Amino acid sequence: MLTTEQRTSLLNLLPPGQVFTDPASLIAYQVDAGGDRGTPDAVVTPANTLQVQKLAAWAARYGIPLIARGSGTGLTGGSVAERGGVVVSFSRMNSILQINPAGRQASVQPGVITADLHRSLAPLQLAYPPDPASQSVCTLGGNIAENAGGPHCLKYGVTGNYINSLEVVLAGGQVIRVGDETLDPPEYDLAGLLTGSEGTLGMVTEATVRLRRLPEAVTTLTAIFTSVEQAGRAVSAVIENRILPATIELMDGEMLAIVEAYLQSGLPSGAGAMLIFDIDGYSESLEAQVSEIQALLQRFQPIEMRSASTAAERELLWLGRRNAGGAISLISPNEYPLDVTLPRSRLGEGLAAINAIAAAHGFRTAILGHAGDGNLHPSLLCDLARPGEEQGVQRAGGEILALCAQMGGSIGGEHGIGIEKRAYLPSMYAPQEIAAMLEVRLVFDPQGLLNPGKIFPPDFQVPPRVVTNGQPPARIFIPTSPQEAADGLGALQATSRPTYITGGSSQWQGQPALAEQLSFTTISTAGLRGITHLSTDDLYISALGGTSVREMQAELASRGFRIAIGDSSAAATIGGAIACAANTPLRLLYGGLRDQLLACQVALPDGRLLRFGRPLVKDVAGYAMSKVMGGAFGTLGLLCEVTLKIWPLPAAQRSLIFTAASLAESLRLAAIALESAVICSGLVVTRDAHGHTLVYTAEGHPEDVHAELDRLRRMLAAAGAGQVNELPDWDAGQAWSQVSAPGNFIVRIGLPAAQLAQALSQLDVLLSGCPLAIDAAHGLIVASLPVNGPLDAGEWLSRLRAVAVPLGGYAVMERGPRLWLGQIDAWGAPRSAAQIMQKLKSIWDPSGILNPGEFPARIPQESRS
Repeated sequence: MLTTEQRTSLLNLLPPGQVFTDPASLIAYQVDAGGDRGTPDAVVTPANTLQVQKLAAWAARYGIPLIARGSGTGLTGGSVAERGGVVVSFSRMNSILQINPAGRQASVQPGVITADLHRSLAPLQLAYPPDPASQSVCTLGGNIAENAGGPHCLKYGVTGNYINSLEVVLAGGQVIRVGDETLDPPEYDLAGLLTGSEGTLGMVTEATVRLRRLPEAVTTLTAIFTSVEQAGRAVSAVIENRILPATIELMDGEMLAIVEAYLQSGLPSGAGAMLIFDIDGYSESLEAQVSEIQALLQRFQPIEMRSASTAAERELLWLGRRNAGGAISLISPNEYPLDVTLPRSRLGEGLAAINAIAAAHGFRTAILGHAGDGNLHPSLLCDLARPGEEQGVQRAGGEILALCAQMGGSIGGEHGIGIEKRAYLPSMYAPQEIAAMLEVRLVFDPQGLLNPGKIFPPDFQVPPRVVTNGQPPARIFIPTSPQEAADGLGALQATSRPTYITGGSSQWQGQPALAEQLSFTTISTAGLRGITHLSTDDLYISALGGTSVREMQAELASRGFRIAIGDSSAAATIGGAIACAANTPLRLLYGGLRDQLLACQVALPDGRLLRFGRPLVKDVAGYAMSKVMGGAFGTLGLLCEVTLKIWPLPAAQRSLIFTAASLAESLRLAAIALESAVICSGLVVTRDAHGHTLVYTAEGHPEDVHAELDRLRRMLAAAGAGQVNELPDWDAGQAWSQVSAPGNFIVRIGLPAAQLAQALSQLDVLLSGCPLAIDAAHGLIVASLPVNGPLDAGEWLSRLRAVAVPLGGYAVMERGPRLWLGQIDAWGAPRSAAQIMQKLKSIWDPSGILNPGEFPARIPQESRS
């Protein structure tokens, strides 16, 4: 209960009509769409970031919990005020602030309804792919809090794959911006970490999201089987044959029977499961794609298959899936919905086990699932008015959660953990791993005021840290196992000895100067090599951090797959690529390295060896700790093993190469080309001694590639472009990496895409004669500079920043001698999240030993031991 003073000060904090403390208003906020309850002490509806900031400062002064809330559509109690406090409803902050078609980004407030953004983008032929089932009422802020998914995640990913930047109000009132409209800013990936944190780390007040070009056409295909096991094998066959439909949805036999009784749509008798496929692309390819999938499905003896391409026909095929909730409500007083993920290869086994658990507790089940990514929604049909029914259904649900965790899945796919599933987090993570997540929470929210009681078990006891007392490693340390690496780091922490990680030495060249060797330790990942797991069915690969990228690509290529990492040097290691966030133009089609990283095993500088994430597209259990390790340049820990998403090798890949007279003309033509890029995997402008060249690469189904490049030729001809050549053995990624080859001093300049042309009018003169490459879709430039030592390099960076920073960009040292990092300002001015970065660094590396100076998370001198 608020005291009189607290209530009065809160009422005076915001304008009239934005603070509610009357019982009638509070009742409406006692629940979300799940079964957990809690009565807030007040509800506020801020209208802007400043008001949220004032509210956070007020709450910190009085020690009052704050619970951020969107539309209340969550199913796990994530926005329920279990411990009282103030519910912060973002319903007033519901504006789409900007849509930037050229940069393929949109800036939104957290209260924007997801479907409203979809509708606003459609006339521009753009899409924001995450599409949760509640999109007509759920908010983007809620989607970010839960890392929401939807049916299209198999091909297009979840919410976290589309967050470029967030404006966040922290506990206490500090406002920070993490990530940026300008991609790959020099900071930890705190945007990736905050997404899915359920409002426990900060309150999002603005988000910039990535957009995609809408595919030209979509076809829907349904297939009905006699059993779920048959359907599961059919899904695996489609994936293993390197076909990625936009969606693969599943309805089991029980759900089909319920829906048929409701709709009477004429489903055949004996239906044990139905799969719904959406296949998208150019109209020229859809018939061929559908035929390929039908031929595969035929091997599993479907009862029937139907296809439809018009909107009305497609809606009929989707009718049963969309009406499942209404159908259940007619036959059961209540349902207990679950949200779990299983490895795709174990779907049939898992579904049978889920049904067995429900039957043992006396409950009927009906199951919907996003079969393509293994995300299942079993509903236990029940009557909560019966004595003991609620306790029984919760016991059955708990057993299902434990089962999925044991099978290598997740207790949360897209609905979050909240109150409902917090007791089961230890089924996925060891105590030290949960403790590390709580350490992150302590950095962001020392008082624990933001959405308290969510995600983590209330009775969790933080285990004591085990101090490594072993002998510190030699000056050159080559661990041969992750545990050896962790033990060595723990021993080095006790000595406060600076320690540098080297992978393939493709980023920073050379070792510390010989005169300094006596006071440094170098950790080489040369002993951590090898692919540890590879599943072409579940679409992931795991490898030790010292494994070369080329070795992984060669092994995957032999099986018809790849990782979405661009062309790299022979020396580059997978741990180094992830640690340095070595993004390439491939992100236009596949997303950045953050989107490829599913899980990791990391040796923290304090000696703990921890594993975060699962090899799953959908996993929202706990914080996305692996994301913050990517792009941290080894300053937070040593990546001992990484797990990445794999992709089918494209059936076709072709590039158009065309020349231009100047950089300005190159960018004009690039902007025209991007207007219709659907399956473009990269658009790069290069400048070398031979002039200005544009490389546009398309990859996918052969008919789609032909259609896209044919359209592009016509557009370029109409725009007055000169000769256009088509090449099958050269692509945008190769053009990009050719400039940033090891051995040169390379700078990276990041700019908002809308500012690229303006900046290059100045940079063209400054970089005259320097080889460079421009990722025209993302506003990134790499240039090879003729420098004569660190002083010269520092002056170059200063001049480049004078152009980039006023336009909202940056300039950093991308590649060069390692020793120069301590002699020049490699990263530029600290960003707004610098203090959070420093605290994260110091909590895991209190002596500041790991890669000191290699990233802008400098440890204040007084915090070092």
